[in-house]
Amino acid sequence: MCWKKEGRVLIVAVFLFTCAVYLVQDFRSQQLVSKLQPYSGTLIFHTGAVIDGDSLRGFAVLEDRTVVYARYRLSSAEQKLQLESLVDDSIFQVNGIFEQPSSPSHRYSFDMSKYLRHNGANSLLVIQSIDG
Repeated sequence: MCWKKEGRVLIVAVFLFTCAVYLVQDFRSQQLVSKLQPYSGTLIFHTGAVIDGDSLRGFAVLEDRTVVYARYRLSSAEQKLQLESLVDDSIFQVNGIFEQPSSPSHRYSFDMSKYLRHNGANSLLVIQSIDG
């Protein structure tokens, strides 16, 4: 008899714990969505920006002199060739969204927020459109 009561209590405890974890994760994801902010303006990539495969990424300066880490997914091979010659110290007109860097998955993994702070950047800008 005593075993059956403990089994029910265990099931209820696991259920409540699962619900609590779900609610905490839901709350955290809503906070991240609310921190997304659009950006439209000029951007100048620092020397050393990298075009690797279908993405352009590197540190850049916005028109208000804020340093950000910018990422852009290239749409074609022609655009890649065009941007390879223009990327260093050229002024681009961009539209994008500021995002918060994701937390490291464990203690020894790469921490993007520390990397940004170490390089003097304030945030991560995901570029949606770019005009050179």
